[in-house]
Amino acid sequence: RAPQLVPSLYEPIERIWEGGKGVIALPIWAFEETSGKFTTQLSPSYIENAQFVNGVRRLSPEEIEAIDLVEEIGLEIGHDFLQTPGQLSFMNNHLVYHGRTAWKFAEADDTDNARDNVTNGRLLLRAWISPYNSRPLPDTPEFHEMWGAVAPGVPRGGLEPAIKAGIKEKPPELIEAYATGKADYYGLYKRKFAGEDVSL
Repeated sequence: RAPQLVPSLYEPIERIWEGGKGVIALPIWAFEETSGKFTTQLSPSYIENAQFVNGVRRLSPEEIEAIDLVEEIGLEIGHDFLQTPGQLSFMNNHLVYHGRTAWKFAEADDTDNARDNVTNGRLLLRAWISPYNSRPLPDTPEFHEMWGAVAPGVPRGGLEPAIKAGIKEKPPELIEAYATGKADYYGLYKRKFAGEDVSL
């Protein structure tokens, strides 16, 4: 499907980041040259938000189409599941795209959703784990800045690299875009799959 779009996924695309300059340019797909290991990261909302920041290069129609196609294929072949209390899920953020649906507290008389009420709401804890056998990441300044380390099997990721680079406030133009309704989470690109709107 659309192999002509593949090269754009290997080019740096700016996204919002909590550290450094507030945006960082990384490819969606990349290979670490020595090992040949593939790595990927796609956070559409981070890319979309960066488009409202002054000085960020506007995405080409081909880049937008490539990002949309990756998401559409993911929705087509992906797996949906309900996480139940006490369940753990482990994912490699350099190989697996994942997301979660929105949730809301149930009304007191909504017995079908009683587990989501104020007394017994959802508790989601996230942890960054750096296993001993993690893959190497591309040895570029951007990957070093974003992950803190690129060697295999070493601690990396989490908030520490952003703290080291200097925590950056959200750009004022992005805050204004949200306040005025110009920005809409997952709203910049088309969100269609098999003719059905899959907006979250």
